[in-house]
Amino acid sequence: FLPLSRATLSFLVIQGLCKKCIQIFMKFYNPAIIPGRSRGMSIGFPTINIESKEVEKMYQPGVYAARVRIGETQYIAAVHIGPRPTFHDTSTIEIHLIDTVITEQPTIIDELEICHSIREVRAFANTEELKNQISKDIAAVRDILSEL
Repeated sequence: FLPLSRATLSFLVIQGLCKKCIQIFMKFYNPAIIPGRSRGMSIGFPTINIESKEVEKMYQPGVYAARVRIGETQYIAAVHIGPRPTFHDTSTIEIHLIDTVITEQPTIIDELEICHSIREVRAFANTEELKNQISKDIAAVRDILSEL
């Protein structure tokens, strides 16, 4: 058994190369919720925007499969970390709770568990292309989290 550095474990988890590493290295975050621009809601994928220096340091920009706990309820989620090049906008961390209708923005996220990388951040030619990719991302999250 060889000891692995935090950076190596992080790389393996992000690349989805080591399910055992995910179990060993999985870290839970308790991020602060911040106001967003409601763009996700306007395209049919409402998000919760968060601020977390820990998440930004730990993960490369991209889309990730995650589990989120708000109160006693656990959700599966697609998490976007990084810039929003389609809208020429700044970096953010956005959480889309899958198969859940958000009627009121929560005041706190009790736990964010980032489980697996889905893809890198990229620009799309228009909102329709972005919406199609988000649908594919959500399908990938369901598949990945059903295996973990």
